[in-house]
Amino acid sequence: AARALRRFAAAPAQTWGLAETLPALEAAAGLGCRRALLRTRAGRRTQAQGVPDHLLPVAVYADLFAAADAMREEGG
Repeated sequence: AARALRRFAAAPAQTWGLAETLPALEAAAGLGCRRALLRTRAGRRTQAQGVPDHLLPVAVYADLFAAADAMREEGG
């Protein structure tokens, strides 16, 4: 992810980290990216376990398509 940020000269605060697991959410947070949890089978387990406060806020979407639609509507 860090390499992609550099390659595309993306600003982390304006970049989404899409995740299904806590380690992926932690990686996105560590890079300073916005975070979204996809409610796949793994994502539902992650949500049920609870997301630690230090990773919040985390947007939650049913799937990749819902996340893409929301991000497109937001303009980011």
